[in-house]
Amino acid sequence: MEVTSAHDPWLVPRSISIHVMASPSVVYALVSDVERMGEWSPECRSAKWLDDRRGIGARFQGSNRSGMNRWSRICEVLVDEPDREFTWRTIPGRLTTDDSTHWGFVLEPDGHGTVLTQRMQMVQQPEAWFRPYIRLTMAHHLDMREQMRATLDAVRVTAEAQSTAQR
Repeated sequence: MEVTSAHDPWLVPRSISIHVMASPSVVYALVSDVERMGEWSPECRSAKWLDDRRGIGARFQGSNRSGMNRWSRICEVLVDEPDREFTWRTIPGRLTTDDSTHWGFVLEPDGHGTVLTQRMQMVQQPEAWFRPYIRLTMAHHLDMREQMRATLDAVRVTAEAQSTAQR
């Protein structure tokens, strides 16, 4: 693994927050249901649990698309605190998937709703030979906040519609 500076754009943590007019329990039920992530994410197309296990250590496979690029990753749940946080990591693979990123949602009660924050931080970079390809075909991977905003907005719409229907 290459040692890099904290100022390296690949390793800068990113986060986006929005207010959702739904309880933390409603929001948490959505963001921790990885099999629904394809409904909201502009890049993740689907995700499927690999077995019946849930909670910390559970694994799922996410399938992604960006432009002409398609790939899948095995992910492992790192934090599973109902109504508070759901975080996972991409497990390093071989060749073009040897990097690892921590992704997560943090929920904070706020009046009649929830502040929902999505965070991500690459903790292991792709191999140096593969980085120019990523910069060329998926430059947004250096700063995913636009995609994260789209995901949060879509989760918000779903959570608020669900909360309204429950009233």
